[in-house]
Amino acid sequence: MAWPQRVGANPTQSKVEKMGPVTVAAGQPQPVKHPRLAPQVVVTAARVASPLTHTLAPTTSFSQQDLVDSGALDLPALLPAVAGAQVVRNGGPGATSSLFLRGAAATQTLLLIDGVRVDSASLGSTQLAQLMLAQFERVEVVSGNVSALYGSNAIGGVVHIFTKAGGQQPPKLNVLAEMGSHHTQHQQAGISGALDSAGATTFSLHGSRLKTEGLASPNTKRLQPAHPNAYDFFAESITAALKHRFNPAWLAGVRFYQSHGTVGSDQAYGYPTDLNLANNRVRALSLHVAGQLSESWRTSLMMAN
Repeated sequence: MAWPQRVGANPTQSKVEKMGPVTVAAGQPQPVKHPRLAPQVVVTAARVASPLTHTLAPTTSFSQQDLVDSGALDLPALLPAVAGAQVVRNGGPGATSSLFLRGAAATQTLLLIDGVRVDSASLGSTQLAQLMLAQFERVEVVSGNVSALYGSNAIGGVVHIFTKAGGQQPPKLNVLAEMGSHHTQHQQAGISGALDSAGATTFSLHGSRLKTEGLASPNTKRLQPAHPNAYDFFAESITAALKHRFNPAWLAGVRFYQSHGTVGSDQAYGYPTDLNLANNRVRALSLHVAGQLSESWRTSLMMAN
């Protein structure tokens, strides 16, 4: 059997030729120097501002552009992108959802909204499906035991939500409207910016609305009598923020967030006139003051409800 050979080459001989020195032309393009990007800073992993690459606990940060690119409408649709996170929904949009971080129980993951602890007296954990991403500026997720910083509720980790805050640019208005199948409607509008030319006082006001009729899971033609109502969902949320910087060292502000919704559930048995509805509300109100007492001493005070 003859092995294939390269055309024009002798398989038994090799020829080496000496070449002179190679010179580089003066007009040859030089490597492009890219600008160094500022490191991404998070505050949840150590309760102080630190670069994301310097955190000890595994931390995932979603910027506002990440939230838009994800295509998710609520928090349970976003969290599966976090390594080690599992989300379980008990139905369609708006139904009770549970988050399990790194195998910990759902009640062992702490939820913060602008630094305020949010919990549920009936479920034992926050109603995650009631949190719409349209009101969020960024989300930080710390996976792992950080109970030394936040208490026993943070054995599994911490989910920290930062609502939208006004920037130092002139006031801007944004409006969005979407429609889909099953009579799904989504609208959001907001305005934010600075109230003065110096940018010392900033504000933000945003609201969103989501409504869908859903669909009924039981087959009313095969299962009699079955409840014919669909798994509908309706939610409205609003966020407001006002901040004033007195000088380069001191500032104060107030933030408010509320989401209210109604979710229906279908039953395999029941009368057509039965209404299986659940009302949910998530609210956080905080007043904060922060200042720099010296080069190495920074203090802050927060009151929340």
